[in-house]
Amino acid sequence: MHATIAMAKLVKQAQPRLFDYLLQHRNKHKLNALIDVAEMTPLMHVSGMFGAARGNTSWVSPLAWHPDNKNAVIMCDLAGDITPLLELNADELRERLYTRRDQLAADQAPVPIKLVHINKCPVLAPAKTLLPENADRLGIDRQACLDNLKVLRQHPEIREKVVAIFAEAAPFTPNDDVDAKLYDGFFSDADKAAMRIIQQTKPQNLPALDLTFSDGRMKELLFRFRARNYPNTLDDAEQRRWLQHRQEVLSAERVQSYILQLESLYNLHEGDKEKMALLKALFDYGKQLVG
Repeated sequence: MHATIAMAKLVKQAQPRLFDYLLQHRNKHKLNALIDVAEMTPLMHVSGMFGAARGNTSWVSPLAWHPDNKNAVIMCDLAGDITPLLELNADELRERLYTRRDQLAADQAPVPIKLVHINKCPVLAPAKTLLPENADRLGIDRQACLDNLKVLRQHPEIREKVVAIFAEAAPFTPNDDVDAKLYDGFFSDADKAAMRIIQQTKPQNLPALDLTFSDGRMKELLFRFRARNYPNTLDDAEQRRWLQHRQEVLSAERVQSYILQLESLYNLHEGDKEKMALLKALFDYGKQLVG
């Protein structure tokens, strides 16, 4: 969290106009107005999936909204090879999309699509935000992106393919866990005032706080805040409740899935020292939680 705040401060100092724009477009209603699926209007998008080689940045085009998740839009990376979208059917695209890049054959181009969740504060801006000199510096061929966009617009069947990929996948089901519902909406001013009281309260006095919340998430979030940061403030019943929650979250299946995802990312980013260090930190953190 502290690193994120420090990074935000750097962006504000170095690019105040960009910072203000992203701050104003952090909610899904503003972003929804920015996304024009009908015209496939290109946008600049920043995502770790694009890789450090091009500054985690690319031009993307919105192809369609996710068939089940109203907060997700299917985007095409215009700097990628769109040949698979033209030549493969939906089943073949789905299989390749979910195949690790290091397991693709040399002649198999990755599928250049990704989901962008507008309720998770993604970085999206008009395409013109990526200036020609910055695109050149990052190795992004703007003309090639525009050529790809022209082809996409000439082949509307691509929309049907990408929608089919996600329509026939496991249906999206909302997560009722409060940690996963942090992006479901902003907190009221009254609840924000209660948060400030919590932050200013000495740990040993947290159990005695008698606060009224308007948001149903707050009570459980306060409990987990105490459990994670001040476990000695939990009584016996709360300790049993927290232990049960940990056992449910850290099941053998989930731990194994977590390790497999880290291994996949390790293979994908091998050679990138910065990302390898982050992955090791995540692995060590997982060991700490399980242990």
